[in-house]
Amino acid sequence: MAHIAWYGKLHWPALKEPLGFVRDDAPHATTISRTLAGVSYGQLQQALHCWMADVTQGSGVNAAVDGKWAKQSQDAAGNPLAMVNVLAHDLKLCLAQWPLAERRYEPQTLRERLAQLFERYPGLEVLTMDALYAEKDLCQAIVSLGRDYLIRVKGNRPTILNALRDGFPCDGFPGEALGEPAAETVEKKGLALSSAGCGPARNWLTISERNWGFPAPARRPW
Repeated sequence: MAHIAWYGKLHWPALKEPLGFVRDDAPHATTISRTLAGVSYGQLQQALHCWMADVTQGSGVNAAVDGKWAKQSQDAAGNPLAMVNVLAHDLKLCLAQWPLAERRYEPQTLRERLAQLFERYPGLEVLTMDALYAEKDLCQAIVSLGRDYLIRVKGNRPTILNALRDGFPCDGFPGEALGEPAAETVEKKGLALSSAGCGPARNWLTISERNWGFPAPARRPW
C-alpha cells in the first residue's frame, strides 16, 4: 500500500482528474488499505481483469514469463513467496501472477494455467521465457493453443545449446552458415528458440546477440 500511495503522490496531477478526485493530495496508504478492506477480492480481481482485457484487445500482444520471489511477503513457514509472473512490458501490465504451490515448479505452474491465460487475453500471441521453461510438454502446450513462444538459452546452458545446434541446423537461413561469434562475452552469448503455431517441424532457431551477419527470420514466414 505504501508503494501505491508513493506512486499516487508522484503522479497525482495526472491521476487526480481521471480517477474522479477533487482533493489536492493523493490518498494515504492507510486510506487505501481501509478502502480495499471493504471490497471483495473477487470483485476487485474481476474489475481488474475486465479492464486489462479491454487494454489488451486486438492482436500482437507479447508477454514475458518469469519467476519472482516476493521478499516482503511470507508463506505459513515464513519463507518468501515464490510467484510466476506474466508481464506485458509494452503495456506495462502484469497480466497474471500465480503462487508456486507445494511440489510445483515454474514451468508446471505455467502449463497448468495456459488455457486460462489465453482465454482471458485473446490478443496475447507470444510468450518469452528463459531456459528454465524449455520443456517439451510446455512448448507443445503453447503450440497446441495456437500461440508462439520464444525461449532464450544463454551460454551457461551448454548442454541445451548443443542440443539446439543438433536439432535446428542453420540451413533454414538461405546462404548462411553458422560461424564463430565475433565476440566471446559469456554474459551476452545466447540462442533463442522460437516456435510458431504450425508444429515442431516448423520451429525456427534464431541466433541472438552474436554477429553472424544474418537477421532473425520473420515471424510466420510460411
